Amino acid sequence: AVVSTQSTGTEADVPVESGKETFFTDLCRDWEASSTLPEGCPTRVVNPRFGVVLAHDTDPLKLLLKLAITGSSVVGSGKQPFPWIHMKDAVQAVHTCIEDESVQGPVNLVAPQIVDNKQFTHALANACLAGVQKVNLPEFLVRLMYGTERADCILLDSPKVAPQKLLDLGFQFQYEDVDSAMRDIVEAECKEGGVLNMYMRKKKG
Repeated sequence: AVVSTQSTGTEADVPVESGKETFFTDLCRDWEASSTLPEGCPTRVVNPRFGVVLAHDTDPLKLLLKLAITGSSVVGSGKQPFPWIHMKDAVQAVHTCIEDESVQGPVNLVAPQIVDNKQFTHALANACLAGVQKVNLPEFLVRLMYGTERADCILLDSPKVAPQKLLDLGFQFQYEDVDSAMRDIVEAECKEGGVLNMYMRKKKG
C-alpha cells in the first residue's frame, strides 16, 4: 500500500464542519492529490489525515505543559475546533491503515471526542492541577506571534471532523476523551522529572 499523510486541513473523510480555505488547505489538498495512482493500478492508496498529535515529548506540548503551571490561556474565542489524537492511538491507527486491506482513501486520524480550544485548554489545566487565565489570548496577538496564515488555519480555525472510517472498522481508541489523554501525557512528563514534576508533587502535598 501507498500511505501518504497530511493534516486534517483538507475536507474530512466524513466532514462535520469545514474550516476556512487557506494556503495550507490548498497545500494539503494538492499533496493528497499527488498520491493518486494511474487508473487500473492495483496498489492501494491510503491518506491518513492527522489531527494534532498529543505526546509529552514534543516541543509544542512541552512548552504548553510548562506554561500551564502559571495558567493556560484559551486562544481567541475558544470556540474553534481542536481535532486531536493521542500519539499511541495515532501509531496504532497508521498500523491499521497499512495492515487492513479494506482501508483506502482519506482516513481521519482524530479522537472520537470532538472538542474546541476552550475544552482542550481546560483539560490541560485540570491535568496539571492548575487554573486557566481569565482573559483569552487575543486573536491579533496570536497572528502577531505565529503569522496570519499559520494562526488562522491552525490555531484560530480548524475543521471539525470525526474518525468515521476508523469507527466503522471497529478501531479501539485507548484515549477516547481529551481528559484521559492529557492525564496520561502529564504523568509521562512527570516521570522525566523537571519543573512540572516538582509543581505536581507540591500540589498533591
